[in-house]
Amino acid sequence: MDNYKKYLKYKQKYLDLKKIKSLKNIKGGSKNSDSSSDNSSETKSLSINIDVGNVAIKIGYEADHGETELDFNPSKDLMDGFLENIAKLKKIGHVLYFNSFCGPGREQKTREIFRKIPEIYNVIPESNWNFVRTRPDKTKVIDATKADVMIDDRLDICLNMKEHGVKYIFWLTQSGKPSPAGIIKVKNWDEIYRKIVKIS
Repeated sequence: MDNYKKYLKYKQKYLDLKKIKSLKNIKGGSKNSDSSSDNSSETKSLSINIDVGNVAIKIGYEADHGETELDFNPSKDLMDGFLENIAKLKKIGHVLYFNSFCGPGREQKTREIFRKIPEIYNVIPESNWNFVRTRPDKTKVIDATKADVMIDDRLDICLNMKEHGVKYIFWLTQSGKPSPAGIIKVKNWDEIYRKIVKIS
């Protein structure tokens, strides 16, 4: 009888030790899971507004094609690195919008051009193409899209966006002028991508 009691005692001790070990493994797994979750949230999804003229499309391409010509050559008439970098931005979880000031004719022509380029409409769907009739109205798109980032080639627009409270403003320019406080000056799309990766 005494031996049986000893057996039960050792068996219970064994089961208790096994349970403790199992709990440790679960906690360890939970910690790893949390770590994995933290890693996945390291890249914050940003709402990125992109101007069109001199940001997506090179202004002046019509000198080659004519005002009514739709013979658009993406490899020549889009800004260098634009397609590659918007694709990379979407791939890491950011949401992209066009936010452009132009007249109805220019809007129509731009839409026709973009509809022919799958590298654009598969990354920025047409529902995310916004065209406004006055420059101040660009802030309405900022509000509607809850923009974290604005990319524009005009310093006056960038300064307006700063006053409006946009957190990250990229001024795409080749100008030698210094960048005002709160405006991130960039020369090309490769630089835009690298800087967005750092802030997200």
